[in-house]
Amino acid sequence: MATAAARQRMSYADYLAAEAESDGRHEFVEGDAWAMAGGSRAHGLVSAAVTIALGSALRGRPCRVGNSDTRVHLPTLGDSVYPDVHVVCGKPTFAEADPDAVTNPVLVVEVLSPSTERWDRGGKFRRYETLPSLREILLLEPDERRAELFRRNDDGTFTRFVFSGDQAIDLRSVDVQVPLADVYAGVEAEREAAG
Repeated sequence: MATAAARQRMSYADYLAAEAESDGRHEFVEGDAWAMAGGSRAHGLVSAAVTIALGSALRGRPCRVGNSDTRVHLPTLGDSVYPDVHVVCGKPTFAEADPDAVTNPVLVVEVLSPSTERWDRGGKFRRYETLPSLREILLLEPDERRAELFRRNDDGTFTRFVFSGDQAIDLRSVDVQVPLADVYAGVEAEREAAG
């Protein structure tokens, strides 16, 4: 999330019009459009690796993987955000006022960074919890093999699971196991090449 100086209070319709003309992306939260912070090289590599791993594992199944170019709309709040990765299974549903924003992901993934970690773990996380379709929220560290998975229980609460080292992330929402070694291979290879 950007600094307060980047805020522009507007209606959702005005937000969509501005977003269509913008070179950057903005999250719409409580009537404010917030410029998205740029990510590090490690952030991009981890995000891409998760997208590829999920896309490969879900091939032939009725699930689609989206990246950070697709908005997720939060109907009960009227907000829209951009997760790093999300998965919709079955028929996608879209926001009534925003045909480019999905409303029914079963999984969202955020790759943490110093500038966004507080938002990803706090306000954005609480917004994701309002999505009835959402089964899991995955938070990934960009520089080390560490993942936190929050799985929705039958009563609506979330249970936290931590994966590290050589473990595989158990994504029950999509019935996929993603090895951390695959997620972090690019980051680790670049680190080794740099010495």
